[in-house]
Amino acid sequence: MKIIVEKTSKLSNSNMIQVLKMLNEHFKNNELRTEVSQKAAFLSNEYYISYCINNSIIIGEMLWWDFHNYRFIEYLCVSKNEQNKNIGSRLLDTCILSNKTIIVEVSENIRLKKFYIKKGFVENSYKYSPMVLQENSNENNYKIFSYKKELTVTEYNTFLKIIHAPEYQF
Repeated sequence: MKIIVEKTSKLSNSNMIQVLKMLNEHFKNNELRTEVSQKAAFLSNEYYISYCINNSIIIGEMLWWDFHNYRFIEYLCVSKNEQNKNIGSRLLDTCILSNKTIIVEVSENIRLKKFYIKKGFVENSYKYSPMVLQENSNENNYKIFSYKKELTVTEYNTFLKIIHAPEYQF
């Protein structure tokens, strides 16, 4: 079992197929980018993937953006048969070992909230509207969590400007 971190633009075609399949298995349709949008995001120089591979099979993945002062975790998932084996924590560690502000949007799922809190994230009190990833999708109810400390108003507003910028909407 090995953890790999690379720009998504360097991802092999066979691994890209596995990544897209895993995203579709773990997230609701309205939480996902369209396939065209996701493939466009893969070409961005600021989009990264950390993944756990075992015998050529991806068993866990985290897709994240590396902006100037921020890292934004867009997706984190682990195969159902591989959960509770510390894979999610190991993937998260590849991103948080940075001096940048780490941000993740977390659904109302209590288990997910506990996972991020255990890893050192704090829930922010700001009203948050996530990126619209697909046309006609209902807005999901998420909270913003940041690593080790709550975001200042300036940090939060800067983060919103970045993720709502047209170049990340694809």
